[in-house]
Amino acid sequence: MDLPVLKELLTAIKDAVSGSRLNDSEVALPIFDPAKSDLGAESWCNNIETLAKEFGWSNVATVAKAGKALKGSALLWFETWDPAEGRSWDNLRLELVALYPEKKNLAEKLQKAVLYTSETADSYCEYAREKIRLLKNTKIVFTELQLIELVCGSICDVNVKMASFNSNVKTTSELIALFTSYAKTKKRSIDSKDPSNLHPPKRFKTDFKPNEIKCFNCGKTGHTKQQCYSRKSTQNNDPNSEQGSNNENRKFCTYCKKPGHLDSYCRYKPKTDPSNTDNQINFLDKAN
Repeated sequence: MDLPVLKELLTAIKDAVSGSRLNDSEVALPIFDPAKSDLGAESWCNNIETLAKEFGWSNVATVAKAGKALKGSALLWFETWDPAEGRSWDNLRLELVALYPEKKNLAEKLQKAVLYTSETADSYCEYAREKIRLLKNTKIVFTELQLIELVCGSICDVNVKMASFNSNVKTTSELIALFTSYAKTKKRSIDSKDPSNLHPPKRFKTDFKPNEIKCFNCGKTGHTKQQCYSRKSTQNNDPNSEQGSNNENRKFCTYCKKPGHLDSYCRYKPKTDPSNTDNQINFLDKAN
């Protein structure tokens, strides 16, 4: 093969390879949010440097692209970051790693990993992936069999737990593949967004107008039997009722000297001038 032809072939291969690479705008940068990351900023900076070397980013371009991947308090810090030495990647990495070191909270990480169960996940595959991530986040070196045992041990459904223990899978990937055949049944929980769960069912309320209410005691409209004035007055005047008899015994007429009524209601008291002694004698005689 001639040398000019070989050069053209190599140039074509190089152009094809470079053309197949992703553009800078198509690169998905890893996100760093201090509130959600326990590993600190150093691990994230290493990933950014790997991408910068792969795509040939300059120092200034690396800082600009990395700033777009910051979230939370790290983004607030970056927006006001103005170092005296200049906004270079080395300065950014140095200050960011110092501000957000790796969290040394092994007890908290381990507790979070152990207490995570399948009840909160939507599927068993999602549960297994999150459980494995939390266990590896503790930086404790677990074997594959230990990870499988820890994942299966925190499954709430007894049938699924025993089936996964008896499956004899050897790797976590095989365990996740096994969980694809298990459908997770959710328990019915109270949804705060559902208005029917916020308030108890209301009692049926009859919408009567006052003129449509009829009293079964006096037959008049506008009130009920319990509200009837005639019924109350009858009870008060009924000597057989306990309340009526007590009220009547308290009353005493000073005119005819008999209990049960007052002198103002006495039927023996004359309607004429009380100074007329003849009328008073006549009424007294009738009373005796």
